[in-house]
Amino acid sequence: MESQTLLNHATDLYNQAVNETPPNRTKLDNLADFLNNNPLLLYQGFFDKGHEAVSAVINVSAGGEATLNNDENLSILTPPAIWGWAALELTVCSVPPKDLFDTSYPGYVARFFELAKRTLIEMEATPMIVVRRAIRALTRFWPVLLGFCIDPQNDFLKWKPAFDTMVQLGDLLGQLSESSDDPALQMHLVKFLEIEAVMFTDIPSSGASPTPSIGLNNVPTTHPFVSKQMLAKRGDAAMLQLLRLLPNSDSIKLCNASFITALINSIVYLMSLRPQFCHELAEKLADWYAVVNSSEQVMTHSQLVIIGKTLRISLLQLYTRPHMGAYTSVLENTLDNIGGPEWASWQERQTKERERRERQRAKAHENRHNSRSVPARMDDEDATDQQGSSDIVSGIPPRSADAGLGRPSSSRSRVSSRAHKRPGEAILIDDDDDEEKQLKLMEENVKRIRIEEAKVQKDSSSPPSKGEPADVSVSVADQAGGGQEPMDVDGEIAKEVRAAVEVGTFDIESLENLSLEEREKQLIHAMDRIATGASAIKKFVEDCRLRTYGHTSSPQGSLAKGVISGQPLLQEPMPKGALQNGMSTNYGILEDVTLILVRSVTDFYLMANDIADLEGKPLDALVSGRWAELHASINVVLESIVEAPRELYNLAITLLYEMWMAVLVTDPEMKRTPDKSGCEHSILSLYLKWCEKILAAIVKDGIEKTVNQQTVQVVPEDTPATASAQASGGAVPAGQASPAQQPQIKLDHLILTFILEIPHLPPKAIEKIEVCLKTPGAAALGFVTLEKAMELRAPIMKPCLDVLLTYSVHPDRATRVGCIRAVKRYYTASEHSQLIEKYALTSMRRGMGMASAIGENMEATMKGIVDRPIEIPDSGENNNNNDASGGSGEGANAMEKKRAELVDVRKKGEKDISECLLSHMELPLALCTRNLNLLLDLFAEYAQKPLPVQIEIRKIITPLIKSVVATPGKLVPVLQQFPVGAETAVLRVIAILCIDGPQVPSKELVQGVIEMCEKRKLGAEFVVFLVGGMDKASLLQWLGPIVGLLEKKDNGNVGLVGESFKRMTTSVPGRPSVLSPTELLIALHNNVDMALVDKGYASTAVNIFEGMRKPDGNPVFETAVMEAGLKLLQEQKEVPPLLLFTAELYHRKRGGSAGMVIGLLGKLIERKVWEMNEHVVKAFIWCFAALQPGALGLIKNIPSEGLKRLMEKAPPTLWTVVRDYVAKMPENNRKALGWLFD
Repeated sequence: MESQTLLNHATDLYNQAVNETPPNRTKLDNLADFLNNNPLLLYQGFFDKGHEAVSAVINVSAGGEATLNNDENLSILTPPAIWGWAALELTVCSVPPKDLFDTSYPGYVARFFELAKRTLIEMEATPMIVVRRAIRALTRFWPVLLGFCIDPQNDFLKWKPAFDTMVQLGDLLGQLSESSDDPALQMHLVKFLEIEAVMFTDIPSSGASPTPSIGLNNVPTTHPFVSKQMLAKRGDAAMLQLLRLLPNSDSIKLCNASFITALINSIVYLMSLRPQFCHELAEKLADWYAVVNSSEQVMTHSQLVIIGKTLRISLLQLYTRPHMGAYTSVLENTLDNIGGPEWASWQERQTKERERRERQRAKAHENRHNSRSVPARMDDEDATDQQGSSDIVSGIPPRSADAGLGRPSSSRSRVSSRAHKRPGEAILIDDDDDEEKQLKLMEENVKRIRIEEAKVQKDSSSPPSKGEPADVSVSVADQAGGGQEPMDVDGEIAKEVRAAVEVGTFDIESLENLSLEEREKQLIHAMDRIATGASAIKKFVEDCRLRTYGHTSSPQGSLAKGVISGQPLLQEPMPKGALQNGMSTNYGILEDVTLILVRSVTDFYLMANDIADLEGKPLDALVSGRWAELHASINVVLESIVEAPRELYNLAITLLYEMWMAVLVTDPEMKRTPDKSGCEHSILSLYLKWCEKILAAIVKDGIEKTVNQQTVQVVPEDTPATASAQASGGAVPAGQASPAQQPQIKLDHLILTFILEIPHLPPKAIEKIEVCLKTPGAAALGFVTLEKAMELRAPIMKPCLDVLLTYSVHPDRATRVGCIRAVKRYYTASEHSQLIEKYALTSMRRGMGMASAIGENMEATMKGIVDRPIEIPDSGENNNNNDASGGSGEGANAMEKKRAELVDVRKKGEKDISECLLSHMELPLALCTRNLNLLLDLFAEYAQKPLPVQIEIRKIITPLIKSVVATPGKLVPVLQQFPVGAETAVLRVIAILCIDGPQVPSKELVQGVIEMCEKRKLGAEFVVFLVGGMDKASLLQWLGPIVGLLEKKDNGNVGLVGESFKRMTTSVPGRPSVLSPTELLIALHNNVDMALVDKGYASTAVNIFEGMRKPDGNPVFETAVMEAGLKLLQEQKEVPPLLLFTAELYHRKRGGSAGMVIGLLGKLIERKVWEMNEHVVKAFIWCFAALQPGALGLIKNIPSEGLKRLMEKAPPTLWTVVRDYVAKMPENNRKALGWLFD
């Protein structure tokens, strides 16, 4: 009862954990702890659950191409897989009771190794945390397995397969440690190497190791399969690899502080367990540290500080362990070479401790006659601090102040003084506090210096006070080295701009008092002032260029913080101007006057709009059509922003907001769009134009920054294709191994910031981001920006989706997948789901149509090649005698070329079909993970396509189906509704769910498919892979239809029938097989329609049963199975006609005894076989004829009337044989059989 309670509790924990989305890791950890305390529960189904969890994540990871939905599925499957490895590890590392150890445990070990091998083989696609967990399990099990192999009480040979597998996996992990650049993975590989180095070396003499462990001297010298010499080589190789992993200038990628500290701890731990290697390992550690500590080319300063402290503390702790007494001199030399405050502080403490003990001893000797002892006083201790160290006390001798302590004498004196004041504290606390205080003092000093520098810089660049005039001049003469009088260019430009922008205040009341001509004149006057201000700004920019570059031609300019092509406009910082509007910004007078100019333009539009309303005229009819001139005059500002959008971003946003305010006043409903007549030069048109051009410039700048960032990444040596692909910003070619991990590229956020901060973003402007998606290396910038924009600014979701959907069929897969992931996020979760779904289905249909056209073209090309006559060149009149031989050779060569051409055409066609389908189907397949009903649309299109296209579609949907093998019930409603013509696709789906899913198909899947077959009158091929999940009654009902598959003229059906037999008779842990092999043999005789028996298909099924072989060539169903089945069948009341065929098969193919078969015929004679049904009689005669002459002796046991009835149905050849036999019988026995000779 208690056991059942524990099992129920564990089951509840498991169900609660995995039913959450994502699975609850805390509950899975609690379950692992619970199983650790109750390991017998692992044998009651939890090992199987762990095995299935790990298998599921490997199947999804190894799915191949359709990885769009894998990220989502892996996030759900990975936590159970991590728990699964914990369950597997607990099972194999915990030795069970003897009954389980002898029966179930070896099978679990074999399955453990099978899954570990799969995990390592598929590690490129498997989540790395699962791979690391598998390596940890192998590490823990290795010493357990070795113990089984060398335990004299165990059967050695039983563990040989496991030992051989472990050695192979160990070799694989060793190779992985040499090639992997992943520090997290290497940390687990280091633990594995550490275990091998410890196990495969001799255990030191008693007392020299802190803990008992298994070692090489535990292995017998003579062993059936464990070679002591081989293990010794593995131990040496593991130790050497640990030292080789220490990073240097050749392995910079492993310069990870966490990894290096773990590696150092492993090496020191190895020294602790195997002190005999202390000298070698300590020396190499010290040499390595000296090399990496000599410069910061290998590691940074912070890494060196962390690693140095770890190394010093680890060696010091090892030095203080009692069992290392014989190796203290080696460790002392190593610590002297490395130095460091820890070693110095420890030595000083030891010296003081010896002095203290000596003083206590002297004091005790002095007061030995006193009645009570007086403890040593602190004053006495302080008074003797200045005396030299005593060498009388045994232990470590005192060291001089300069004996390699690794720190200045002043530091040592500070440590000494603190040690006197706090003698009772731990060894390393004082040094830590000292270092922390020094670091804090250094940081405070640096901060103080930086604050002072900033203050000085601020004072030097601060604007003049109100009482002082603003100095806005820059001396061109001084910069050129001349002595001319400086020219106040900035002051003059400021005056010109101030005069240009003073257009006065425009209000409706003053405009109403003006005549039409006066209003027109006012507008023209304002426009002229705007043009003058724009010219002044342009002149100012050009003058700045001249002052920077002299009289040489300068590049196109910008207002970007006074920067042109990366060079400053002015040799000295330009002082900020103070205009009458009171504005003063970081960019100085340029930004101020630009903002005033644009504000003047918006004011002009406001005034023009009021005048147009007063006069009832369209806006374009005012100012004599000079609107284009107005727009052109302020283009200097737009061009400057476009040339440097990143530097002038804040200015651009400010100007756009100024324009937008004017739009809201003059055209709140935004009707005056540029596509309408008379609105080409409205303020809305101006705003939209600026938006699009500025966004295009920002996109271009973002692309350049992203691509340049990729270009400067360090490209490791690899294949030429990989190197060239990375250098160009492209993806690594498919099918090649991924190079070493590159630093993650940080995407530029300026585009997204602009999209979010701009007051109104026209939908058409989103199209500017398409440039990112078209540019190699910048696609991620495009789809990530669009995805975030849709999330943070909902009104632009529709145009963003349009762009993403357009590029969801892009030829470049990285671009395509990125767009699809962004779109998938908003499917079924937004109002645009129908739009996404419609586009996906349209794309799928278009892709299938294009693939069909490719297939038709391929077939036509192949037909043309086949129909093309083979041209054999004429060999000439002189070689007529050789035509037979020479002509046939040339014809064979021509035919071979034609075959090769056909193969090339087919391969190219299939590749083009696959690429076309994949690019157009990845989006709908990704959406299927959220709406499996879309598969019905896919099946409907599939049914109408030619065979080559159908074959590729089945390949493409395979990874999607594999991703749902853990929950096949979701697919059942879809499968039940599949359209006619999609049978092969549905068969493929069911096969994948059964082959890659759980070993026993789920009840939902089995029942759903059976109902589908019964309702739609489908064939038994749909249930072939499901038989392992049926109950016995259902299986017996379907056995006849499964055998009936042999009626179809398809060689593949023979394999299907054999597969069904295998699944019927295969048992899995926790569930026996549906039928035993003997029961299956009996069912083939009793549960198959007589029509199939007459047509020979039942006998074919028995042939398949007999002919199934294992990989080693042995029969799947042993001879004993057939013998047991024959004995049971002959005892039935109704004799099945197939029985005699099976008996003859047993005799002919299995070499069974003819006597057994003849005995079976004799029993049928006793039961008066001639009175049985016609089918049994025919089978008897056939078997009787097949076994003659041995069976002829049975004639004596057959009554004359019975023999006569049998011979009436016998072939003529049998008559002759029987007559000859009877003729040789005695006369008295022949009398009753005289009718044979009539």
